[in-house]
Amino acid sequence: MKNIIPGLAALILVSACALKQPVPEPDPAPAQPEFRQSLPSPAITHLDVEQRSQLYYSILLADMALDQNLLDIALDNFWYAAQVSGSAELARNAALIGQELGRPGIVLEAADIWLKEEPDSVVGQQLMVLANLSRGRVQNTDAYLLRLLELLPGEDVLQELLRIANSGDPEQVENYYRGFTGRHPGQAPVWLALAHLESRAIGQAPDPESVRQLIRYTDQALAQQPLHGDAIRMKFLWLKQLDQQEAGDFLTDISRQARGNRDLQLLIGRLHYEEGQFKAAGKQFSNLYGRDSADLEARYLYAASLYGQEEFRASLPHFRALLALDYNPGPVSYYCGDAAARIEDTDQAIQCFEAVPQGHYHVRAQRRLARIWLDLDQPERALATLRHGQQGLDWHARSDLLFTEIQLLIARQEYSTAELRLRNALQDRPLDRNLRLLSLRLQSESQGAEGISGEGEKILNLLGPGADRRELILTAAQLLHEKQAPAQAIDLLDQALQQSPDDTALLYGRAMLREPLGQITEMEADLRRILTLEPDHIDAQNALGYTLADENRNLEEAYQLILTAFRQKPDNAAYLDSMGWISYRRGELDKALQYLKQAFVKMPNAEIAAHLGELYWQLGKADKAREIWDQALQREPDNRYILRTMERLDGQQRIVTRNQ
Repeated sequence: MKNIIPGLAALILVSACALKQPVPEPDPAPAQPEFRQSLPSPAITHLDVEQRSQLYYSILLADMALDQNLLDIALDNFWYAAQVSGSAELARNAALIGQELGRPGIVLEAADIWLKEEPDSVVGQQLMVLANLSRGRVQNTDAYLLRLLELLPGEDVLQELLRIANSGDPEQVENYYRGFTGRHPGQAPVWLALAHLESRAIGQAPDPESVRQLIRYTDQALAQQPLHGDAIRMKFLWLKQLDQQEAGDFLTDISRQARGNRDLQLLIGRLHYEEGQFKAAGKQFSNLYGRDSADLEARYLYAASLYGQEEFRASLPHFRALLALDYNPGPVSYYCGDAAARIEDTDQAIQCFEAVPQGHYHVRAQRRLARIWLDLDQPERALATLRHGQQGLDWHARSDLLFTEIQLLIARQEYSTAELRLRNALQDRPLDRNLRLLSLRLQSESQGAEGISGEGEKILNLLGPGADRRELILTAAQLLHEKQAPAQAIDLLDQALQQSPDDTALLYGRAMLREPLGQITEMEADLRRILTLEPDHIDAQNALGYTLADENRNLEEAYQLILTAFRQKPDNAAYLDSMGWISYRRGELDKALQYLKQAFVKMPNAEIAAHLGELYWQLGKADKAREIWDQALQREPDNRYILRTMERLDGQQRIVTRNQ
């Protein structure tokens, strides 16, 4: 059996989301400093007129160079202006650009000017750490790092230490942190940063001893700060890789120590939650919420834990109350709607989904609302929801709702409106793959084969060779095949292959379409061309072997081709069918029966039914053969494989009977 052309990509109208647990959206990463925020006003009272003129000229030149990304010119002029004026802001710009260009000497001098006026600047201290480290000045580096650790709030320290590593040479910074922990063992965050950096180097599958080393680093941090949240999380996750029981015991021990410590109880609850242990997580969050009913974060996480246990009815009142208090409205309103929908409280689901603001959950909510209106047999409201939901969104967010809207219009046979919406979208994005897929579907439904061919030619003219064009052309060819227009499908593939003659996917698609037209010689030529270009193309191996077996010629070559493909995918129904068919042609009927029965169980389609039925017929089990054929014809009453096989074998039977 030959694998068919890949079918049209699934275009799902609207479907219920798979159950996903609500989690708070992460805080945005701290913004990186820009080279320049505004033109400074440096102190210039000590400068004469000519010096002032040169100063302002340098500032303007630096500003223009930045606009054109000419960083060398910008650096030279900012650094000159900073030296002349002593301006912290100009020095800041010079230091930042110097770091970007790898000029530690300028960074050191510029950051020194900057920090004299702004000694508590975290970024300035970071640059001093990196610049001194690159010059090998360990003592100075230690001094600036210690100052940086004093300036940073506890929850930001680890991230800033990792940012330093990412801004410099990670290996150099890792080695420095290792030495720093020996000189200053009481700095817990540096132990954790060292552990993070080493874990990156170890990779995804570390050996147990490497994991134990990482745990030793966290133990050093915990020795300084026994309830350090980052250290607890990291140790727990690494213990899990070694021993689940040991990890669980560690978390239990921390839970005892954490009584009365809200932040740690939240952390422990989140760790349980991330492990899918929603009941244990809910217990932690429930205790916190029970002690303080105004703790909205704990209440939200408790509701999420109930949801994770699929206790939707119990979670709903909490989501509704949080929504009324405007707490975390994106996820709260979405999961309020989802919980209500799951217990079939349609009115409440609509109310909650409509409350979802623009953001991460907005598009999903609008799709769910549209699904509800469709289920209530109100397609106009579904369409209105999808259109309204697109307002104010960028293309990335809007496209999902637009695609769903057009799919619904096509399903309702409102082709002119769908065409208008598509045409407007294609004016902005004529090369968009998904829009072109929708256009193919629309043309297939509204215009038939001619419309598909026309859209296919547009695709060939607009898109250059590549994966998107290949997929779209193959989809168009498959749609033409389904519209009983295989000749037009081949013509479209011929045009595509003129531009990409060695595209094996297009060659394979054309080969599969030749068989219904009886173009066996041309089909064989396409398959042999594929195997010349790509000898390990197993679909082509199987298809050529099957074709030879079906023609009852070159059976040894056919057997070797099919066997090679089968060994790669022994559970593939098409390859099992081919093995059965070549075994049948070779007279190995017992083997053939074994393969064909397996294939039919995996994929009881008409072609396999035709083969299995013919084998039973030859084994003298005509009733069994007809039973299998009748079952297949109930699903596909006009299938040519079954009808052709029955006609051939019935004809043979009549000849035998007449001769007798």
